[in-house]
Amino acid sequence: MYSRLANFIVKHYKLVIAVWIVVLFYTFPLVFKINDVVVYSETETGLEDLEAMKAQELINANFAGEVAPSTIMVVIKSDHSNILGTPVRDFTLSMSNAISNDGGMRGVQSVDYMWGSISQYYTQVAYQTGPALFSLYAQANQSAALLYQTPTSIAYAHWGYIYATGGMMSDDDIRLAVLSEIENATIASGADASTVYLTMGYSNAFYDLWLPSKPYAANLSELQPIIDASALSYFGPMGETGGFFIALNQGLGLDAYNGAFSQVDGKWYNDNVTSFAIGNVALQGGLDAGFLGYVWQLGPTPSMVDTASLANRIVFDPSTTFDELPGVPSFLVEPFVNANPESGPPSNTMLMVISLSVNGSSPEAEGDVRVLRALVSQRLGLLLDPDFGDTAEVYVSGDPALNVDIMDAVEEDMSMIEPVTIILVVVLVGMYFRSAVSPWVPLMTVGMAYLLSTAFIYLLGSQIMSIHYSVLTIVLTVMMGAGTDYCIFIMSRYREERVAGRPKEEAMRTSLIWAGESITTSGATVMIGFGALMIGSYTLVQSMGMALVVAVGMALLFALTMLPSLLMLIGDRVFWPNTMEQAVASFKKKEAAGGGYFRKSARFALSKRRAIVLAALLISVPAVYMFLSVESSYDFVAGLPAAESKKGIDALGAGFGSGKILPTYILIQYPDEVVVNGSLTSEAAVELETYCQQIDAIDNVRSVSGPTRPFGTPVNDSYVANLTQEEQATYQMAIGSTLGSNNRTIMLTLVFQDQPFTTYSIDTIDHIREANGNNGIFPTGTDVLVGGSTAGMADVSRTVAGDFFTMRIVVIIGIFLVLMFVLGSLLIPVRLVMTVLMNVIWTIAMTMIIFQYIDGVPVLWMIPLILFVVAMGLGMDYDIFLTTRIREEVTKGKTDEQAIMTAVERTGGIITACGLVMAGAFGSMMLSSTALLREFGFALSFSILLDAMIIRIYLVPAIMLMLQKWNWYAPGRLQRVRRGEKARKH
Repeated sequence: MYSRLANFIVKHYKLVIAVWIVVLFYTFPLVFKINDVVVYSETETGLEDLEAMKAQELINANFAGEVAPSTIMVVIKSDHSNILGTPVRDFTLSMSNAISNDGGMRGVQSVDYMWGSISQYYTQVAYQTGPALFSLYAQANQSAALLYQTPTSIAYAHWGYIYATGGMMSDDDIRLAVLSEIENATIASGADASTVYLTMGYSNAFYDLWLPSKPYAANLSELQPIIDASALSYFGPMGETGGFFIALNQGLGLDAYNGAFSQVDGKWYNDNVTSFAIGNVALQGGLDAGFLGYVWQLGPTPSMVDTASLANRIVFDPSTTFDELPGVPSFLVEPFVNANPESGPPSNTMLMVISLSVNGSSPEAEGDVRVLRALVSQRLGLLLDPDFGDTAEVYVSGDPALNVDIMDAVEEDMSMIEPVTIILVVVLVGMYFRSAVSPWVPLMTVGMAYLLSTAFIYLLGSQIMSIHYSVLTIVLTVMMGAGTDYCIFIMSRYREERVAGRPKEEAMRTSLIWAGESITTSGATVMIGFGALMIGSYTLVQSMGMALVVAVGMALLFALTMLPSLLMLIGDRVFWPNTMEQAVASFKKKEAAGGGYFRKSARFALSKRRAIVLAALLISVPAVYMFLSVESSYDFVAGLPAAESKKGIDALGAGFGSGKILPTYILIQYPDEVVVNGSLTSEAAVELETYCQQIDAIDNVRSVSGPTRPFGTPVNDSYVANLTQEEQATYQMAIGSTLGSNNRTIMLTLVFQDQPFTTYSIDTIDHIREANGNNGIFPTGTDVLVGGSTAGMADVSRTVAGDFFTMRIVVIIGIFLVLMFVLGSLLIPVRLVMTVLMNVIWTIAMTMIIFQYIDGVPVLWMIPLILFVVAMGLGMDYDIFLTTRIREEVTKGKTDEQAIMTAVERTGGIITACGLVMAGAFGSMMLSSTALLREFGFALSFSILLDAMIIRIYLVPAIMLMLQKWNWYAPGRLQRVRRGEKARKH
């Protein structure tokens, strides 16, 4: 196969170049669309069968609109200023108006902040209370007319009869006449029978007490005591109705009833009756009388616009402080202000919550975060505190903001990593070939492969699955490392053949036949390693495996076709300014000196083989212990740079619990309906509160809210009874948001003290689920599901652990089979796998030492997984380069020792150069500001350097010489190196 490929390339190299250029021309536009399929979220799993995903399905089905797809949090923190002061109020108002009116934020569903919530509360109170005020006024005014107009009319009328008759008419006759007039007038007014009865009864009671002294109506000081006594004697026994008249009289009086009038909405109202109505409503509803006075001015039928305008005038009045606001319920403040912090001073942090209707990793969410940060920046001046001369700190955080910060960090990292990687490749390849031209040929080859891979990955991402943000960086470094290695190996073999005096065409054929087989075998093992990632259940890992298989396959394809074609086109000029004559002279000089470093290294490795193997085993003992004790972290937030979103999470932590940014949800689905007429049954309420207390007692759970504790703390009957009518409405609304539309599902919301993706929080999910399995609280058939981002990551961690075991088996078996057939040996694949595993163990141990113990950053969960598959794939490269050369020398008749010496000498420089190039490519990721890429960079570069400069140069030769003839053992036709045939040929 390689002979046919070599012959085709030698004859048609110009055609090959032309075909690749055409392909690149048509696929190039797709490269610029790659970010359209990139995601920056760690919790998009694609695992619909996991418990967290099932919980999310219940939320979507039963709580539409209650849990937003994503949330941005604006965190305002000040250690000096009053967080409840005017500057923060003005800032949040300006931000809310800008968000609503700017038009630049496309995914906004709602904006919630303390001052806005208070204003909304006042709006509802005013809208509901306004008509009630005027209704009570009408009742009070009618009752006051009975209390005061009736006695006054009696007094005037009675004295009128006296004057008109000259005192000739008796008081009893006058009384009958006056009462008859009052009765007729009351009936004529349209009053019902009960009102007529009430009026006449009170009139008689008054007459009984007034008639003995007959004070004149204008003599209020004498008339008022009689009215008081009459009202008490007549209305006293009447219960609630009578009590109202007595209270009205006590609060008003004849003099007040005859007081001033004011006009509202075109009508005149008695000021003192108005005050009585306002005071009565304030007393009964627990509302502020001053606030109700403003509501009164809106008239009997205020519109929602009118009440909202009033509420805004009160809340946002520049001269009004928070403490002066009328009747602010605590449940409107606590969700937004850290009134009871876990640590630090209280009331120094405030939140604005912007709920989005789009996913947190969507382009709309990204745009909203950027617009929001611009709006914040424009308004920071509003936060200047005149008393301290400083401003509060403002952070835009939340899941979408985290994604944006990761995106920006990765883009900034890539802007550094890409040029550094290219410079490293150019410098190292140039130094190896001692040429100014040589570095650009592999770079051009790999660059074209990278562009085509990116276009292909875009197509896969748009049709199959989204691509995780880390994949693009890893693809670049893998291609620059592995692709350059493949190019160097072919170029180095080509130069070796040219130095040996073979013509260009023959040198290229030999290079493709032998080096081509080596890099194909190597590429196959790498693709098996990365391909194993695709069998995982986690979308992130699947996308990484899929993209890397494409990348390595493309790099291999270009190295086997484009590179040789370019070499055929350029010829020996590729090594300029060196010439073949200079290369031959250098080779002869090295031979005369007894060989270079790698011949001496080979001699040392072969002579000290037992000591080298023993040393490797001794080093492996503590490394294995560390490897087995590593506890992978899922806390990608801890590894973020000091970005704005991370600072916001840190600020949230002390006051509200870091888990507030991504709360956990518990869905309880009963077998039968537990919500009747919008209310929870008493049995279900008892069960739920018992369960909430059990969950609240678990460490790391800061608060639990649900139908029995809508604001995070348990409530009882006395608490509910003391709520005002308007607070009752808000309370019922909060409860309603926890009751599912199917009347069987209840949602509890948990806030963790720790950040959502720490090991502590992941373990808390396990404790909650253990409690679910053993609670015995709910009836048989009840499903309890734990959801949210933390639960999703906990589910992923368990799934990935199972996938990782399967991947390891698949990788080891797959690579073993490839190597067994290619190398024709049973023991070499085993030895290869064992040395690579040793490499992985040493590397994990060193990564733990550097990052976990020195830098204080935990080893992220993907590092052991990716390192294993990369090391099993890329780590095979150098072993295969070395082993295939040893096999080649053995087939030429050399002994194992001679073959090992020659192979190490001839490939040592290549392997070291390739290792430096690949380690440099991976090491450039250590420039990243994110822990994930830094750990990737260190682990992979350390693994490659360890493999290229220690294991392949010293340990592998030592082991192979100890095994000698057993290296090439294989049953039957599988064996490719046969000692008998070799001896006869020799």
